[in-house]
Amino acid sequence: MAYHSFDTTYMKTAGWNGRLCQSTDLRPSTMRLLTAFVAVSTVIGLSLAASQCAWDQCPAFKTDGTLNLHLLAHSHDDVGWLKTADDYFTGYNANQVNHGVQYIYDSVLNALKRNKNRKFSVAEIGFFTRWLEDRPQQDVDDIKALINNGQLEIIGGGWVQPDEAASHYIELIDMYTLGLRKIQQWFGTDCTSVRSGWQIDPFGHSREHANLLYQMGHESVYFAREHHKEHDWRKANKKLEFNWYTSDENPTRKVLGGAFYAHYNQPGGMCWDARCNDDPVIVDPELENYNVDAVVDHLNSYLNNRLPTIPHNNVLFMMGDDFHYQNAEQNMRNLDNLITAVRNKTNYNIFYSTPACYTKALKESGHVFSNKTYDFFPYASGSTNYWSGYFSSKPAHKGLVRTASNVLNSIRQSNVFAKLSNITEWTSGEETLERAVGLSLHHDGITGTSKDHVTRDYVKRLLEGWDSITSVVQNAYQAISQRVKSNTQTFPTQVICKSLNETACQFVKDNSGGYTITLSNAHSRTVKQLVRIPAYNTQVKVTDASGNDVNGVSVVKTFKNDNQIKDALAADNEAKFVAEIPAHGFATYFVTVGSKAVPSAPVLIEKQWKPAPREAAAARASLTNGLITVNFDGNNLVQSVTDDSTKKTYPLKQSFLYYRGHARNGQNSGAYVFRPEESTANEINKAPSLTTVGTEARQTFSDWVTQTVRLIPGKKYVEFEWTVGPLPDHADGDTKYGTELITRYEVSGIDTKATSYTDANGRQLIKRVRNFNPDFEYENNEPVAGNYVPVTSTVVLKDSSTAAAILVDRAVAGGQIQDNSFELLIHRRDYYDDGYGVGEALNEPGQDGRGLIVRGRHRVFFSDPSSIAQLYREGTYELINDPVITFGPKASASDYSSKYATKYTGLAKDVPANLRILTLKQLDTKTVLFRIEHIYAKDEDSNLSKPVTIDISTLFADLKVTAAQETLLGSNQEVQGSTSTTVTLNPQDIKTFKLTVA
Repeated sequence: MAYHSFDTTYMKTAGWNGRLCQSTDLRPSTMRLLTAFVAVSTVIGLSLAASQCAWDQCPAFKTDGTLNLHLLAHSHDDVGWLKTADDYFTGYNANQVNHGVQYIYDSVLNALKRNKNRKFSVAEIGFFTRWLEDRPQQDVDDIKALINNGQLEIIGGGWVQPDEAASHYIELIDMYTLGLRKIQQWFGTDCTSVRSGWQIDPFGHSREHANLLYQMGHESVYFAREHHKEHDWRKANKKLEFNWYTSDENPTRKVLGGAFYAHYNQPGGMCWDARCNDDPVIVDPELENYNVDAVVDHLNSYLNNRLPTIPHNNVLFMMGDDFHYQNAEQNMRNLDNLITAVRNKTNYNIFYSTPACYTKALKESGHVFSNKTYDFFPYASGSTNYWSGYFSSKPAHKGLVRTASNVLNSIRQSNVFAKLSNITEWTSGEETLERAVGLSLHHDGITGTSKDHVTRDYVKRLLEGWDSITSVVQNAYQAISQRVKSNTQTFPTQVICKSLNETACQFVKDNSGGYTITLSNAHSRTVKQLVRIPAYNTQVKVTDASGNDVNGVSVVKTFKNDNQIKDALAADNEAKFVAEIPAHGFATYFVTVGSKAVPSAPVLIEKQWKPAPREAAAARASLTNGLITVNFDGNNLVQSVTDDSTKKTYPLKQSFLYYRGHARNGQNSGAYVFRPEESTANEINKAPSLTTVGTEARQTFSDWVTQTVRLIPGKKYVEFEWTVGPLPDHADGDTKYGTELITRYEVSGIDTKATSYTDANGRQLIKRVRNFNPDFEYENNEPVAGNYVPVTSTVVLKDSSTAAAILVDRAVAGGQIQDNSFELLIHRRDYYDDGYGVGEALNEPGQDGRGLIVRGRHRVFFSDPSSIAQLYREGTYELINDPVITFGPKASASDYSSKYATKYTGLAKDVPANLRILTLKQLDTKTVLFRIEHIYAKDEDSNLSKPVTIDISTLFADLKVTAAQETLLGSNQEVQGSTSTTVTLNPQDIKTFKLTVA
């Protein structure tokens, strides 16, 4: 959540000051008001009778021109922001923010039971689940009855209301599946098929997210935030609602999009929550301050301002706000009174409504809505207020979410192939990590816009989830091994080291004589992966399961900058080798350390390169792996990449620069907003120090920016592994300016014509043109921030002859600010709050208080335009599906192989090159959740963009598929009549099944 400005135009027009006028008029009409009020206040009983869902119980809509006034009661409950999720739920730390979500559900339950005409909409399933898990069965039964009689509508359906910029589609699908199936677990299938997307607070909206909602059965998505220029245009042209076409591949996919008139709160003067100060609606003429006429006059004044923006006769009133309805009876009693007053004083058709009912009314209105195909990024709340900073804020958390998601999916698949008889989706340890990843997708979580102690809570939960899943992989490996080897041997204890990216692992250090390494591969291809492990002893030998020495093993000195990572556990050296891991399986390797490591791997020596601008190219540094060569210029910067097979050289310059974050002069740069002080970035070092060792080049730009440029054996990409931080401040007198650190990739051999292509949540590509938006007239007040968009996985730059792709390992902001280049905002540190509610500067202290240090990776490909899609589509999944590494005690290959499985694949045959298994999850002993996707878009590749037909029953080695039931994407609704195991996938299709297995 972020604070917002309320639209008060109608209040000023009406002369409204927040207090309703008094009246003692005792006309006959007021007596009818009192009678009607008594009638609607009857207490009702609940029963578990036949279901009549919210969308089946909509009030009768008027289509004769009479206004339908939809009162939508809701509470927007942030699952972490200023307080942790638990504190928001319990109400603890009330001195920070005095909210308790558990009391909202208690109160809403009782208020709905009192009056069958009342309705309420619930969105955050994570909070709802916590409440249900703690309530007596009678409360659960009452909630089920309210859902099934149409008074309570589940909206959104996700564990949280997710961010749409920094979240990856795999994480989004998992998060929605968790929420949708959890609701189904509690209440059955009758009225839990969510109809409405509910994204009322996220800071911009993604076309791919809307595409996923469509595939989950949502018919609409409602939200409050869009660029202020687009919002003004939509209001002026009566286009706040529209058909949003979500896919280039399937032109039938559309959802009804709805942008709210102002925000997601109730109109001014109509806030009757316990936290509000507006006067109640008094309908009893016998009471002092009877104010029905004033209430109706105020409503009319509001409508006079609202109606010029509406092309039909339905008006949506958002009757709620952040953490409202802790006293639901107070709120709803006034809504009851408002309905009574308006019905008796006007001809308006006013009633409690829900998103599904409002959508139904719009469809029945006969209005033809306009169309939209673009997204809503970046969001700007004003001409200098571009919310593009959060695309990059708190990069360590963003990276951890992506890593945790990969660990979850990798180990989940092992669980499926283990075929354990005591595991269901709700009893496996994997659910702890599922909840933690889902929680982090909250729009103040992965965005980096919560308070620092809340971010630390998100991180803690991810690491706890990681710990909980260790036992899952242990049991899975043991079950698979026992089945493969036909024995009952207890599998060696596996350990996960979380600090391998710092060349640190306590288990490796403690097992000084050697250890085993098992690598799990969640990718649908056999992969050859560069493995890097701490070497506390330079004598290292690696063998495979047959006892053969692994080729290409080497030991190199760890690249360290004493001002950056200060981990006492970090090894002085690292060992490297390439492991081959079968698709959807694992492989084990054996490491011997010390005097018995004969012959030991060679220790490679670094070579120092001094800047030499005048030296001939042959005297400058270069790297090659036999497929491509990276060439450096005389200043030790990357200059070009050569394809060794075609001898074509692609110009490439990569450098680090920073913008000064705007401070103390208007809109600050902060967690939400990116606002550079100037439009030109400052280069950090035009001639960094450089060493090379093997196929690595190590650059030091400053004591807070270092980088390894790496080539991987057998790969045609260049990997840039950067380590940045702690970021310095830049002072001007008594003002400290923040550091907005970017890396810029310049491709002078590609004429981009100000055009780039960036991914939406890791899937479809969106065309971006600098200084342009197809849906409104672009303003150039912020030429850098206004051109920054979210990059979740991929950037493509191309012309008619050449293309480049940049892949990122976590979400980041970026844009083409200069022709033939693309810059990525990889780290941020600002010293002043940007004013949108978090009340805290974006100044992460890191582990030692000096500032956050982050390590990340980018990969760059070059080719002709017709081939680039194959490189970035496959490359993206390779990057996000890093094999999960576990360590076990030392063993000889021969002894270990005689007892335990050393290599395993769950597949009976290769998956076609343009398909990928997305999800494998055990639901119960006989049911597996299975998703498969076509990873290419329409016309991306002349061959790989074609439809593919496969038979699911022939895919697996150990799973016998006896039946298949297709479901919608969220796996909570069956696709009727779709039970064949033979399925055809068109470009960008995702197909979801519940498989019956033996």
